Amino acid sequence: MLSASIKRPLSAYETKLALMELYETMYGIMDHDDPSLSERPLAIMAMHPKENPRAYSALYRRIDEYHRLKLFEGFGMPLDRFLALPTEIVQYIISLAKISTREEAQEVQAALSTMNNPAGKPPRKER
Repeated sequence: MLSASIKRPLSAYETKLALMELYETMYGIMDHDDPSLSERPLAIMAMHPKENPRAYSALYRRIDEYHRLKLFEGFGMPLDRFLALPTEIVQYIISLAKISTREEAQEVQAALSTMNNPAGKPPRKER
């Protein structure tokens, strides 16, 4: 690391570089202490998955939830109309959809249990 090699107080520029190196190393973007770093001198310029704004943006999270929770089927609302709603309403719709999904999963699990054990007999023990 840059700051470990300098024995005097760091300048503002050196402090900025040291903090950037620390950030990149701690978040796994690039290990500046790795001796093989000289093999890829422009590795720092590559897009790292942890720095992808799409993965962590609220917009893409909402689109993912819209798709995963099948909100069009449940509410009959197209994606553009859903995204235009106020955040408070969107969060409420998502919470309702999660509750419905959980309840449906419990019903399916209960039906599967009934199918696997139709007479209400205790399950046989495997040997």
